Amino acid sequence: NDLNGVRVSGSVTFNQTWYANLPYVIEGGLTINSGPALTLQPGTVVKFKDTGSYLTVNGALVADGTTDAPIVFTSLRDDSVGGDTDNDDGIFWPAPGDWQRITFGDSSDDSRSLLRHVQVRYGGSYYGQSVVLDSAAPRVISSTIAYGSGHGLYLTNQANPPVEANTFLQNGASGLYITGSSAPTVRNNAFRRNGAYAVEMTAESNPRFSGNTALDNAYNGAKVTGTVAGATTWDADLAYVL
Repeated sequence: NDLNGVRVSGSVTFNQTWYANLPYVIEGGLTINSGPALTLQPGTVVKFKDTGSYLTVNGALVADGTTDAPIVFTSLRDDSVGGDTDNDDGIFWPAPGDWQRITFGDSSDDSRSLLRHVQVRYGGSYYGQSVVLDSAAPRVISSTIAYGSGHGLYLTNQANPPVEANTFLQNGASGLYITGSSAPTVRNNAFRRNGAYAVEMTAESNPRFSGNTALDNAYNGAKVTGTVAGATTWDADLAYVL
C-alpha cells in the first residue's frame, strides 16, 4: 500500500470516534469544527504525513488513553507505534519538526477537551510549537510531549489550563512557554533534556507552580522576560531566571 493506514483530512463536522486499529494519517490540515467532538479510544495512533500536516481543534478533542494504551500523535516516519505506515522499510527515521502542531483555538470546548495519557512526538515544523493552547484550557494530564523542534507546549491569550503530571522531554526549545496573560496551574511535571529552559514565561502571565522537577535541560529553571502588569505570585518551585 502507499500508506498502511487510514488517510484523513478536511473537517470533522459531526461527533466521531477513532479506534485503536490501523493508524490514522493526517494529510494537510484536519480541523474539528466548533460543536462536534472527536474521541480517540485508548491505543489510537495518529500520524502526520509531513511538514504541512496539522490538527486544529475548534470543537472538542477527547484523547483519554491509559498507562498501558496511550494515545500517540507522531510522525508518519515513526515506526515504533502503528508499524511501518509509510511502507519505507524503516529507511527514513522520524525527526523533530516532521509535522506542524496541534492547536486548540478560542472556540474549543474546554469542558470536554482532554489530553490524558497522550504522547506527542516530533512536531514543531514552521511555528516551532508542538501543542498550542490559544485562549483555550483543555486538561493536559499525565502526558508526554517530546522530540519537538521548538517549544513543547505553548500557552497564549489567557490560556488557563491544568497542566499536571506530564513529561516534557528533549524538545528543541523550552518544554513549556507561557505568555499572553495566561494563568495555568502547572503541577507535578517533569522537564527533561529540553534545549532551552524547562519553562519560559512573560512577566504579565501568572502561572501557579508546584511539585515540578527539571533535569538536564540547558537551563533548569523558569525564564522570565517582559513587564509585570499587576499583582503576581511567584511560587517556591522551579528557580526563576531573569
